[in-house]
Amino acid sequence: MADKMRPQLLVVDDDASVLDILKRYLEKSAFEVLSARGGAAAIALMQTHGATIDLVVLDMTMPDMDGEMTFGELHGLQPDVHFLIYTGGCDNAALARLLATGFCSHLIKPTTLWMLERTILYLLSRHPRLLPTEAAPLPATAPAATVLLP
Repeated sequence: MADKMRPQLLVVDDDASVLDILKRYLEKSAFEVLSARGGAAAIALMQTHGATIDLVVLDMTMPDMDGEMTFGELHGLQPDVHFLIYTGGCDNAALARLLATGFCSHLIKPTTLWMLERTILYLLSRHPRLLPTEAAPLPATAPAATVLLP
């Protein structure tokens, strides 16, 4: 069960190395992280942990289910969860459809892990279900060394 002092993220990406980097970094930060290597795995996690997931970080280009299909299934299970579409490239029309739902935001890969973290914190602050009032504040400026994520 998630520690509600730390928001819980579901991170969905088909690239195992990206999932590992994101999970390790975000867990060292302010988050509990569930990771899924594709849409089917994400659906299984949402069915089990949906009530505790605060935000989904979703890649759009995956072989088993694309991001749009995965969004549809996950959103159907937990309609009030917000999504951060975190992808390097995808069908612009599909991305536009997801953004038009009002439940998705977008961040383009590559970016620094610090920028990803700040974007997640911003999104959590904009959705009342998500950020506990006693969460530890994070630095307002980027660390001296940043990591660029593919």
